[in-house]
Amino acid sequence: MTAILLPLAVNAQEKQEGHLKFKGVEIKNSAEYLKKALCEKGFKEKDNLTLVGQFAGYDTETTILVSEQGTPYAVSTKLPARKKWNEVEEDYNLFKNNITKKYGAPFGRQEEFLAPYTKGDGFEERAFTSNKATYYCLWSLPNGTIEIKINAKFKSHVNSYDMFLTITYTDRTGLETTRSMKEKQFIEDL
Repeated sequence: MTAILLPLAVNAQEKQEGHLKFKGVEIKNSAEYLKKALCEKGFKEKDNLTLVGQFAGYDTETTILVSEQGTPYAVSTKLPARKKWNEVEEDYNLFKNNITKKYGAPFGRQEEFLAPYTKGDGFEERAFTSNKATYYCLWSLPNGTIEIKINAKFKSHVNSYDMFLTITYTDRTGLETTRSMKEKQFIEDL
């Protein structure tokens, strides 16, 4: 039994070192570094901080989140829009189950509908656009967090809803650096 647990412990330790990774690329240095590394993995630049490419078999739009100084601290990827609740729920459950397999149980989770909406009532899309539904899971890792979240957008010009899943990888070091820069600027402004 000990021989089996030892390789697992070593593997878990390797995942925790350094910066958090998105598609095997550490979230660090500069937006240019991150863009270049992701483009080498098959992404294409859409605009300054947005890339399009494959993530877990999905065509995605991926945004690099940076501080005011240009330091990247997170990568957020958006899966294709879905017209039906059951389709986006399927995406959510697929990612939730697989991320849990890789990193363990989520640190935080909320999956609920608020009155007058309930799951299965046929108005799930409206619940999300009315801020009456929340679905997210958050995994806390030593080097950052991973969050999956269902989002919805009402398209008034066609009177329909688009629902989509976002997966956000936030690097702990990058976020702490961003926060300390903001705090330093705030204090300097006083």
